[in-house]
Amino acid sequence: MESSGKRNKVDNNTINLSKLKYTDLFPIDENGSKPTKEFLLQVMEICLDFIDKSNDRTTKILEFHKPEELKKLFDFSIPDEPLDIQQIVNDCRDALKYQVKTGESFPEPQSYYNMRL
Repeated sequence: MESSGKRNKVDNNTINLSKLKYTDLFPIDENGSKPTKEFLLQVMEICLDFIDKSNDRTTKILEFHKPEELKKLFDFSIPDEPLDIQQIVNDCRDALKYQVKTGESFPEPQSYYNMRL
């Protein structure tokens, strides 16, 4: 997991996504190269961290919460105004936190063995 540590370096040239909306990104803003790149890099970072955790045997396979609890943790409403880009990044991170981690290092479920017989 050393690669994860390397990815977590702070870049002083990062753009503050909390002040930006979707209109500041490609293809809507033709000059949106830097914010689009920063947005995509942050989303990729979240995905790579999720993959690392999915393949870490010390990590839980699932952070289980009942649907009623998840409704309290997430705002599922559709706002009238667009969210800032940082909120979208945060929502991606939060959503993956509660996903099943299906890395190959985990044993196959018993039901899978029954299907293979």
